[in-house]
Amino acid sequence: MADKKHFILGKYDITANIRKDPFFRWVKARDRSGGNTVVLQILCAELPPHQIELLFDFFDNLRSASKSKLFLPEYTLSDEDTRLAAVYKAVPFEPLSKAIIKKPEKALEWWLNAAEQLFYLHNRNLVHGYVSPDHFVLINDEIFLINFGYAPLLEAGNDLAIKKVGKFCAPEVTEQNNVTSRADIYAFAKTVAHFHPELKHTEWHTKATAKKPEDRPRRMRDVGQELKKEFDPPGSKAEIIEKYLLTAEAVPKEGGRVDGSGKFMRSENVRVMAVVTEGYVFDHWEGDLKGKENPASVTMDTDKKIIAVFMKDSALFYTSGNRDSTILDKFENRMEGMEQKLNEISHCLDQIQIHLSNMMPVREQEKDNKQSQILLELKTIIYKGITLDTPKIEMMKKIIETRAKSETEDRAISDFIFDLNQMIIGRATSPAWKTFFVETISHYLSEGRQFPEDISDEKAEWLMDRIDSSGNLDENTKALLIFIKENIEIIPAKLNFKIALWNI
Repeated sequence: MADKKHFILGKYDITANIRKDPFFRWVKARDRSGGNTVVLQILCAELPPHQIELLFDFFDNLRSASKSKLFLPEYTLSDEDTRLAAVYKAVPFEPLSKAIIKKPEKALEWWLNAAEQLFYLHNRNLVHGYVSPDHFVLINDEIFLINFGYAPLLEAGNDLAIKKVGKFCAPEVTEQNNVTSRADIYAFAKTVAHFHPELKHTEWHTKATAKKPEDRPRRMRDVGQELKKEFDPPGSKAEIIEKYLLTAEAVPKEGGRVDGSGKFMRSENVRVMAVVTEGYVFDHWEGDLKGKENPASVTMDTDKKIIAVFMKDSALFYTSGNRDSTILDKFENRMEGMEQKLNEISHCLDQIQIHLSNMMPVREQEKDNKQSQILLELKTIIYKGITLDTPKIEMMKKIIETRAKSETEDRAISDFIFDLNQMIIGRATSPAWKTFFVETISHYLSEGRQFPEDISDEKAEWLMDRIDSSGNLDENTKALLIFIKENIEIIPAKLNFKIALWNI
């Protein structure tokens, strides 16, 4: 028999992998008899026999639905090696997350058609069970719900299935394994609000996501009709996912720059940072942002302009716009010979204690701690234009490896690495930096697991804030996102949306 990795069910040659999650693997395959290309949804999880039987029953019941109204499998197969494989037509499609950015004016039309598909499904006593942003696609500009097969697993109380559906899972599914049409209604409303966050505050969303199923609308068609009322009048629908412009100015111009400007989605929380020029210190914000906090956050509810005000103060050492009073005057003299100094400290790396707190000033009690200044001094010479070469990267790697692991420490180190990456954009840097950057950040995101399956919502939010605050997507960050896309099985929906938005 041929290699099982490439030959399946006695009649298909696998030609390409599409994607995989904890339960199913999707592949392109060629029918050996007719040469037609199909897509196979193959069960790859180890499940109890009764759950496999439930899956077969579910797919058998789907056969009663019309394939002209839903994108459903043509049939299901199994043999001693492959417990279940659903066979689909191979057609070109586009994820909704990308299509809705290109054609925002069609959003309402697509959502109404999606609601009708679910209404049709529910009228046949069937449910999807895992309605989410990743499970809508456009085929010939028509929306279709895909990825069937989770409903029976949720009904069986499969813990991994419940974890995977996450925040789109209705409470009764998690608590009682009760998967009904009203659970689909809950997930549908959550999905729509994912793309249109302003709808979270509407009566439509409140009713559709009520905690008790009986408090939600009874029919999906009613949910669609009520959603129609929440959208703007014709001609202005695009404003639902309108982007706002954040502009930034440095005063005086020679005092520094502001990172984080650009166009952002409505209600997006944008991280901005004032970065000083040598001889200046950041003082405060003006315009649509007030205060002295740096970095700071701006919520995009309209076009905004922020102004970073800098002041001359050439005697001090600066870190990301904040004054560090622990380094005394004549710092410039100390910088001479820093290259040699950095090469001499490797013998005491096991004694180095790093204090990183997301670029906040070093605490007063640490002013005499020479070891805790090493990375800050390294950051400063990189900021001043010295090349980030392989020896410096190796030094940082050894320092990080000696640290006791904790959530706070890992976050601080990751922030430090991201800040360095922003500094070196457009500059000659050792090729080793990209690898080091991807490994360090992905280690933090995956909580140090060698074979991670998911990224937490909290860490996904942190990553998106860091990328958005930089104002651009450099090659190192792209490499990180490609690594995540190719190696992490469960990516939070919002980060998945962003990855699509960034064309990764």
